Amino acid sequence: MAWSPQGDLVATGSNDKTVKLMRYNEVQRQLEGREVELTMHDGTVRDLCFIEDSTNKASLLISAGAGDCKIYVTDCMTSTPFQALSGHGGHVLFKRTKLAPNLSLSPVSKMSKLYDVQNFIPVGAFMPRGTMDFTR
Repeated sequence: MAWSPQGDLVATGSNDKTVKLMRYNEVQRQLEGREVELTMHDGTVRDLCFIEDSTNKASLLISAGAGDCKIYVTDCMTSTPFQALSGHGGHVLFKRTKLAPNLSLSPVSKMSKLYDVQNFIPVGAFMPRGTMDFTR
């Protein structure tokens, strides 16, 4: 489960391979409108987070999981997935911090990738022994 930074959106992921995106009314303290069900994943959805698109101030939902081991980027205004990031050899999780706002982790393949979140391209890969490969 993830909340948008503004607190107006909530998303959930599930073993049923779906992501559900819902609007939240903070004043009334309840969900409003219909939930949107996204079905692009072909395995369990393991992780979710929101980021803000700095060019148009729109919320983007990042979701990752098992199955095809892809990371999907969804435009929350249109509820449309528009990018699929591949390259992990196992289930995908990710971590966002101020130092590494775009780090994805694959515990199964023991690889971590660093993504440029403005262009959604991998900029580095890390293997277990601390080696770094900037060619992936």
